[in-house]
Amino acid sequence: MLRILVIEDDVQLLKMVVTFLKELHYNVDSTDNVKQAFEYMGKKGYDIIITDKNLEGLNGSLEGGMDILRHVNQNYKTTEVIMMTGYASIETAIQAMKLGAFDYIKKPFKIKELQDKISRILEYKELLKAEGSLFTYKTLHNEILELLQKEKALNNDELQDFLISLDGKIDEFFQAQKKWSLSWYNVKRE
Repeated sequence: MLRILVIEDDVQLLKMVVTFLKELHYNVDSTDNVKQAFEYMGKKGYDIIITDKNLEGLNGSLEGGMDILRHVNQNYKTTEVIMMTGYASIETAIQAMKLGAFDYIKKPFKIKELQDKISRILEYKELLKAEGSLFTYKTLHNEILELLQKEKALNNDELQDFLISLDGKIDEFFQAQKKWSLSWYNVKRE
């Protein structure tokens, strides 16, 4: 069963996300602070962590989500992170992706958007059963975000639309790779 940890200091949003994920039959833990999140991670393994970017961090900063990302990136290589933020920008996206986030979602969001992001993580984890696929996805995504940061020609809404389109194109690439690999495997078996 998929294990998810949700970290959010907005109690209403936290309850909504947890309720939704439990309805999808995921095993969900939740907390409103970074310290307890670290404790949970030390005791339990998580497939996905969904965290707010702007919550109180360990050193009193208001970017506790970045503390979470750093911790996961250093200690839990198979755990993927979705960053929630009410202040999405090119810089925020690039910073989160460089620290190892699989994706980010701009608040307020439709719960279906979150479900789609979780589904994408599961598809990539399944794709060829190779962690290299996730690494390749993140590398491609980060390089394109770097180019966007240098360009800075898009406003935040245009960036969000572009990233959705970009993710779709990258997904198409990996799906084609999966089909090719399966057909190659079948040819080798014959």
